[in-house]
Amino acid sequence: MARREKATFLFPDRVALGDRYPAKVTGLTPGAFVVIAARYQTTWSTAGYADDAGQFIAHFDASMKGDIYHVCKEMGKSERFRTKAEAVLTVL
Repeated sequence: MARREKATFLFPDRVALGDRYPAKVTGLTPGAFVVIAARYQTTWSTAGYADDAGQFIAHFDASMKGDIYHVCKEMGKSERFRTKAEAVLTVL
């Protein structure tokens, strides 16, 4: 069985307090169900299906300054989620 590479988060270069920003994940299984969560003092999440290129974009509001932890999980064939990507975004 071939090992899959981890997916990658892509963020804007700068995000300021109050901005709405995209959290794009690449390297997912095309058509897979994915969940992206963003956590600081509370957790926000969104879910959907990766496109044919294996990408998914979620949009979040930068409502607090500081480091926001992001995680992307993908549902496998056994209907279990596995972590595909993790990243931290700093809101100025």
